[in-house]
Amino acid sequence: FLRDKRSYDFFEKYLKNIKSYYVPDIVLYLNESTACKVRNGILFCLRKDLEKTFNCKEVIKYFNDKHEILSYTDTVINETVSIKDRDIVLEKKFNEFRLAKMVITDRLHGMIFAAITGTPCIAFDNISKKVSGVYKWIESLEYIKVVNSFEEFVDAYNYIDNLDEKQLTYSFDISMFQGIHHIIDEI
Repeated sequence: FLRDKRSYDFFEKYLKNIKSYYVPDIVLYLNESTACKVRNGILFCLRKDLEKTFNCKEVIKYFNDKHEILSYTDTVINETVSIKDRDIVLEKKFNEFRLAKMVITDRLHGMIFAAITGTPCIAFDNISKKVSGVYKWIESLEYIKVVNSFEEFVDAYNYIDNLDEKQLTYSFDISMFQGIHHIIDEI
């Protein structure tokens, strides 16, 4: 199961003997958007590895000049989470995204968490292009934008900043997932 077209095309071209399917990231099945009366600050969720492609200094300066509160998070947790605690840890992470005025990320699941929580997000693509690849599944969400430069970021910010609260509602056609369980049953 491949969630971005680039990976799917690679499998179709070079790994023809492996049956592959182009499907949305399974996390998009969740709808974690709830009415959030108070959103505050800009939440940065950024890579710290070799897949990072953009320097966030200009973006941080942009928000500092606007006197925004900045905070930082990650979708990677560097500790073991027990099965009994995983729902609590995940809900805490979703709340972190829900309460932000906007998310700035270059992480695929940073963008996805913003999408499913109805949180405005500007995502910079990473070296693997998985962010832009998965964005194809959610590009109809007005509050999520993928950009490749600081100039595109400013345009996206100005667009998203003018959306009203009712435009920050997550919706996804879950019928795209209906065939997956049948395929798994067959396998």
